[in-house]
Amino acid sequence: MYAYQSVPYEAGRNVALENHERTGKTSPWVSFKSWRTKRRTTLGASCAVAALTFILNITATVYLYRHSAHDPGATEPINPRLFVGSCSKAQQLNRGVHIVINTLSTLLLSSSNMFMQLLLAPTRAEVDTMHQKQRWVDVGIPNLRNLRYNSAIYMARPMNHVKMHIVAPEFLTGAPVSVDNAAWMYGWRREQNLTGLERKHTNHRKLVSQAIDSDSLFNWNMACDTDNCSSVQQYAMDQQYQRRLNPFDCLTAYSSIYGNRSDVIFVSRYDYLWNSSTSIPHVSVNNDSSLIISNDASELSNPIENSLLFAKELKDVMVVGFWMDYDWLCGTTNSFDCRRPTAWLKNPSIVDDWNILGWKIDECLVREVPLEEKCSVLSNEDPMAKPLSTIGDAISSFLAIPDPTTMQLGLADKTALSNQKTPWPLGQTYTWSLNRSRWYRLVTKKRLVYTFILWLGIVLGGAGSMIQNFYLITARSGSASHILDYAFGDTDQYTFGQLGLDITPARASLIKGFLSIVFFANMWQVLLSLLYMSLNALLTCFCVEAEWQSYALTRKPLRVSSPAAGQRSTYFLSLPLRYAVPLTATFTALHWMLSQSIFLTVVAVYDPRGFTTELLFLGSSPRPLIIKQRHANPLPRVAVAIGTLLGIAIAGICLRTSIGNLPRGGSCSAIISAACHSGPCGDTDLRKPVQWGEIATDDARLAGHRTPSPWPYAHSAKLPDVHASLLVGTDHDRVGHCCFSALEVRRPREGRRYW
Repeated sequence: MYAYQSVPYEAGRNVALENHERTGKTSPWVSFKSWRTKRRTTLGASCAVAALTFILNITATVYLYRHSAHDPGATEPINPRLFVGSCSKAQQLNRGVHIVINTLSTLLLSSSNMFMQLLLAPTRAEVDTMHQKQRWVDVGIPNLRNLRYNSAIYMARPMNHVKMHIVAPEFLTGAPVSVDNAAWMYGWRREQNLTGLERKHTNHRKLVSQAIDSDSLFNWNMACDTDNCSSVQQYAMDQQYQRRLNPFDCLTAYSSIYGNRSDVIFVSRYDYLWNSSTSIPHVSVNNDSSLIISNDASELSNPIENSLLFAKELKDVMVVGFWMDYDWLCGTTNSFDCRRPTAWLKNPSIVDDWNILGWKIDECLVREVPLEEKCSVLSNEDPMAKPLSTIGDAISSFLAIPDPTTMQLGLADKTALSNQKTPWPLGQTYTWSLNRSRWYRLVTKKRLVYTFILWLGIVLGGAGSMIQNFYLITARSGSASHILDYAFGDTDQYTFGQLGLDITPARASLIKGFLSIVFFANMWQVLLSLLYMSLNALLTCFCVEAEWQSYALTRKPLRVSSPAAGQRSTYFLSLPLRYAVPLTATFTALHWMLSQSIFLTVVAVYDPRGFTTELLFLGSSPRPLIIKQRHANPLPRVAVAIGTLLGIAIAGICLRTSIGNLPRGGSCSAIISAACHSGPCGDTDLRKPVQWGEIATDDARLAGHRTPSPWPYAHSAKLPDVHASLLVGTDHDRVGHCCFSALEVRRPREGRRYW
């Protein structure tokens, strides 16, 4: 639709991060700021945290076994002693070690989460590959969905290109062929009506009378490279097409994108549009070189014989879209649904009237390219290639090199692109209206439900433990107020539990009980870590959408991973520090409180000879779980309360309202790409601040940028009427265009249509 300047593209290269170089000297602070925001620096810092945690764990383990405190007695304890001495010092050491462990664990969790988000971020090459298949990926948010498209080791399945030709039987014996005449004739034919299944993408289609074709892609990608299509015709006459199939076998063979079959010639002897043989011409040339179409061949004084009826090549960029709905095999002129091969496999007779674009198929000539030994397992040579880590990276990349597969998506939102069973709604116009919505509507129900179930399970587990402790202590000590008589994280004879285990002094039983109690106590830590990652991802989705919508309010520089002059650096991925720091601090406190609430308690039994045995219990200290305090001690003892308040705070954030100017789905790569087609009227200097909105179109410039077809014998696709009227300037007040631009833009007008 627009004529873009040709820009070389390297697979895996992110032009958004390399498009402009800094000029001139930079201050040390700017250099440091740029260095610390680079992706490799962030990944290196995450690896350093993981390495530090690993080294400390290994060092502590080795030190413990080599310098464990000796505790003389008749038997040896299950685990070596780190310290033997004063109980008060042991309590302080235990508390300090738990603080260090939980702090390091939270840092490791945060670093791992950030590391995962960076590694899951797609590169531009991966995004382009998925867009060609009419699939989108997430940008700027942690989502395991991207693992399907971003992998270090992956499998490649082979698939053949398909050049399809529909011909009359005389084509196989050398009858005349003219691609130009066939293209002109098909341009008229495609607008005629035939009865077939409706074009709507629904489960059950009705039989309606409708236009034969809506694409008009005759000779797409030059299935015939010359006007007489000599190479294809000669191949057929030389019997280079190895197999000759009946309609049933042919339709079955081409109902999958995989297989050995490649180019195909569909031979048709009957035309349902004319209700006559395909060998009978229906067009002639007058003396003034004009063409006449007639249903009665006897009325044609100078009929044009042409044995080529249709031609098109299904290249990889379009092949998935065609096979998705079997549009090229059945179109809208058949009474059975090609999407359901099981139907004709059960009842082959329904294929008897199979036609393509109104031409009944009698047989197929098929070329084969063996692919059985072409499957492969590949490795990503550079898994550290610069990805689109933030939506600023994606916007910058798509502005530098627009993606043609999303050029006609217009104001489509994420909902319209989420149904993988239907093609993308290309070529449609959309009426713009302010679409404010609560933040919780901006994420999937699955993410919301998963987060809520995790939070509810942990809060109910803590509340249940607190209630159980009240009953247990009341029954054992006579009063629930006994919980105020011992220190934070401490336990006594009234708070021991065994999880119903019959633990005897036998060493096998002790080891079994030890592992069971450790698993139960740390299970809640794992759930708390999962809740942190889930809440982090949820808030990230909210913040990405808020950042996306903010580009419609004010002009501002792009926030990218490797900033050039005039661009902003990213000191965070997609979750601002005002959310990330409180969230991390809250979960650090919760992890520590949980470690002081439910833990393994070992009672060492001594006699006059020394240590004799160990008794294992599930220690439970309710004070970290409750609000009430004995003294004015600032130490937080409110794990359940903090968890409840955290849920209330997240619920409040979910109820915030988005701006609603841009299409919803700021993390969707296809939505971002569709908003970056600025065309000849847009300024895409990536160093300048940009804003999304309605661009002021220059009708003359737009009309002058109609791109001629690069194929000499290709009948180009006809644009929808609203698009054509925009290009020639006859419908400017009714149809506009919105995109990112460094020029002045205005807010879209309510009720106006845009593409």
